[in-house]
Amino acid sequence: MHPHEGHHPPTGRPTSTWAVEHLRLRLTALHGELREAVARRAAVSARLSRPDLVPYCVTDDEVAVVLEEVDGAAAALGGLLSGAPPPQEPEPVAERELRRRASAEGVALPLDALATRFGLGRGEQDALLLAVAPEFDQGYERVYAYVVDQLSRRLPSVELLASVGARTPAQRLARRRALLPEAPLRRYGLLRAQGRAPLEAAQELVPGPGVFAFLLGWGGDVGLLGHDPGEVPGSGSATGSGSGSGVLPPYPSSAELTRLGRALGAGSIDLAGLWGCPPGGQPDAVQALAHAAGRPVRRLTSDIEADIRTAAVLGALLWIPVDGLHGGAIGDGPLAGGGADPAAAVCSVLLRSRTPVCLTGARPWRPAGLLAARAYAEVTVPAPGLTDRRAMWSAALPQLAGELLEDLAIRYRMSGGELRAVASVAGAGARLAGNGRPEPVTGHVEPAVATVTRGRGGSAVQAITPGARSTTWCCRSRRPGRSRRSPRRSGPGPGSRSAGASRGAPRTAG
Repeated sequence: MHPHEGHHPPTGRPTSTWAVEHLRLRLTALHGELREAVARRAAVSARLSRPDLVPYCVTDDEVAVVLEEVDGAAAALGGLLSGAPPPQEPEPVAERELRRRASAEGVALPLDALATRFGLGRGEQDALLLAVAPEFDQGYERVYAYVVDQLSRRLPSVELLASVGARTPAQRLARRRALLPEAPLRRYGLLRAQGRAPLEAAQELVPGPGVFAFLLGWGGDVGLLGHDPGEVPGSGSATGSGSGSGVLPPYPSSAELTRLGRALGAGSIDLAGLWGCPPGGQPDAVQALAHAAGRPVRRLTSDIEADIRTAAVLGALLWIPVDGLHGGAIGDGPLAGGGADPAAAVCSVLLRSRTPVCLTGARPWRPAGLLAARAYAEVTVPAPGLTDRRAMWSAALPQLAGELLEDLAIRYRMSGGELRAVASVAGAGARLAGNGRPEPVTGHVEPAVATVTRGRGGSAVQAITPGARSTTWCCRSRRPGRSRRSPRRSGPGPGSRSAGASRGAPRTAG
């Protein structure tokens, strides 16, 4: 268990003590920002000859004051067009010192842990703390109502969170972007909408379950505080470790996938089909396509319209596995639409959108209307050959080299996800066996392969015996738009065996 997940260090103060001290420093700074927001509201009220009439009518002088504020908001749009990022406030010395002392005792400050896990900047952290503050003292609610000049709006809203700490209209607009439903705070559920507001600015936001207790150092699992169901781990996500396009290796490469991905990235096409690969191999093919396109990947959930909006805002490629469309459900649950045909629901939204989309499936799905409305191209995904498998093993385990790398690439056909699992298990085994100093990971790869493949008959993992007589299922193109599967024999010799042949059919290296 990590220190920020409820662990008490063996010596020194408990995590909660450090957490409370950190929150005290941050809230004290936010109190100054709140006082400035209150002063701005008081200055506006002071310009009104009859502020007592505001709840009942709009007076002439109030209209004049409000129009001046609107003019400032319109002028702020020019600042956004310049593309200049908002200035970053330097971190206070007292906070740096607190973090140093906590680290010396083996404690990770909970707010820091949350920010690292979900990629939150300092402004986003401040917004989260302002939303949590009424849990400490309900007096904050009346202050918030005063700032937005409406007594019935006591909960933190998008308008309030964007205003506190923003000294200019341009800064307020920049902060609004961090409060979009597609931005990390709301996408991961750290902040959740309370009710429904007619305008986004008036939308009230409350902390997600467990956030308050976690920030106080009372324990909790940071990985469970926030969840984005459409996120593909490692693919440009705050919780992943990818770089560039954000795609997490290993993934196969082929000239066809690369060409198709570059066309997606350039905008020449906006709808791609990857056909012929089993479910276990589809994530790898999509990763390869996204890498060539230079985009992160997001996966379809139960709300395709929200998925499209999020992918558009994040500049991501939306991945739709269509095998589930034939079965009547897809993603994490039935598609929005009250039990409507899932294929029709997906097609209806894709017809109206131009966000880049990748369709994958063991068999193609080609609605004529969709292909007519979008710029479409497709590829029949080939099985990774020896060169691809060697590259995938090397990407997953850079420590491998020479004969061992060649031997593993020849003997095993594994998906990218399974290779990442092998690398993780092998690394854990090396750390455990090293007793404080990790052993070379190469000695733990074979046991890790056995662990990952044990009892997984439906896996894409193949144990290949060189020279043995075996059968492989392959896709042969008959004519554009159609394909069939046919068995192919390869290699003489008895004693062929397979571990976990995909879809129950034995396969061998090409």
